Amino acid sequence: MSPEASRPADVGPAARVSTPVTGRYGRPADPALWQVLVAGVPALVVFAVPGVLAVTQGRRAMRLGRPDGRVPAVIGAVIALSFIGVNLLSYVATVVLG
Repeated sequence: MSPEASRPADVGPAARVSTPVTGRYGRPADPALWQVLVAGVPALVVFAVPGVLAVTQGRRAMRLGRPDGRVPAVIGAVIALSFIGVNLLSYVATVVLG
């Protein structure tokens, strides 16, 4: 199995969104806040979109009388929030611990 086949579908686009900033300005040991925001926010948005869509579609299904729509809504929310949380914690830990 190729490495591309084993990763989630949105990791590639998220990496392509943030790579121009990190590639152009290098990968400094202590990136400036603007570099983190310019590279990180679009990547987080790209990765969170499938979770947000799962939540909206699941809620729509529940509103239309399908209680099983709760499952994709909860899974999508957990995955999107977990990814964003892990990335934010990673940045905070890097800043705090050096």
